Amino acid sequence: MGKWVLLASVVLVGCTSDATPQTGEAFFAKTAYPVLSQQCGGSTAGCHQVSSNDPFELPAKPGFVGLPADGAYDVLTYEGYTDGFAEQALLINPPAPHPGGTLDPIAIEVVQQWFAIERHDRGYAN
Repeated sequence: MGKWVLLASVVLVGCTSDATPQTGEAFFAKTAYPVLSQQCGGSTAGCHQVSSNDPFELPAKPGFVGLPADGAYDVLTYEGYTDGFAEQALLINPPAPHPGGTLDPIAIEVVQQWFAIERHDRGYAN
């Protein structure tokens, strides 16, 4: 039931009453970051929790959970983790073996929505 409530809230957050479309960074802060924080920092033994002032200290395990949303956005949009906001990006398809597993289907859908907005914002082909 919890996943359905989360999905419903994600759908509702994506629907805004104003006519101004959300930017990729705004969608990330409002919708994607809370989901990724839970998936990558809460339920997987805190694997991607920031452990120092330098989130890039461990290149194989970037810390982004626990940073303000804009800092997490900077870490995750660093070249390589979002890979041009493509479906094969490391964020969606981590290399095996990845101790935390992969994102659940709801989180993947949220990340795909974020990536679609980013591709549009940046003028990339969909």
